[in-house]
Amino acid sequence: MAFVLGSVPASAAPAAVTALGRRLALPPRVQVLVQAESRFNDATRLVLRVEAAELQRLYEEHDISDTTRRRLQRSLDLEDARLADA
Repeated sequence: MAFVLGSVPASAAPAAVTALGRRLALPPRVQVLVQAESRFNDATRLVLRVEAAELQRLYEEHDISDTTRRRLQRSLDLEDARLADA
């Protein structure tokens, strides 16, 4: 059971997390915690995408150099990879 619960937050879709929680007959409190974690990851990914778009805009308007853009994009990519591994 611990192995299954450990893999649940890795799901990208909150609907899948909800369905799995019902199927496993998890206690309501555990279901809420797992769903909240999944939604938190979605919100964090949204923020990363907005930051990436703004970074691209700054580069296109020549407000930052290509080197700066690449460094910052690498940081955003690493953060996105950490979320995928979580």
